[in-house]
Amino acid sequence: MLSKSLLSVVYDNAKAFSLRDGDGTAGDIADEGLIIKLRLQCRSSENLLLSDDVLQLANKKWDDIVASIDSWIAGNPQHSHIKTVTAFKEGGFDRRNFDLKPIRNVIAGMVHPTKSWEIQVGQAIAQIKTGSIGLQNSLSSYLGTKVIEKVLT
Repeated sequence: MLSKSLLSVVYDNAKAFSLRDGDGTAGDIADEGLIIKLRLQCRSSENLLLSDDVLQLANKKWDDIVASIDSWIAGNPQHSHIKTVTAFKEGGFDRRNFDLKPIRNVIAGMVHPTKSWEIQVGQAIAQIKTGSIGLQNSLSSYLGTKVIEKVLT
């Protein structure tokens, strides 16, 4: 663990941040000294890709992604990720809690075909609307109040 003395040598009033995937666990993590511990309020960072803010930045609506997934399933019956994409659909498209890691690149191509998912999410975070934290599928809601308060404001 980083010590207070090490952090204070690096920078006056230094803080370190630890951001963890939600992985099915809700709620915040207690800070330890100068380390601000953060937990996403969604399954993993890949789920941020399907937040309303990222979709809006790509000029997409959730219905567009659902239609793209349906089309992809119909056109790719032998694809190595067909079972996972189909499970996402059959599970009700739980974009906050479904494990999207295995299919992140398939989904990213549906949202924006020329940008990696990391770029798409990063650009949306740079333009975040902190007032949308109460909205079910907003980026700020997926990031969580503590991330917004401690890192982005």
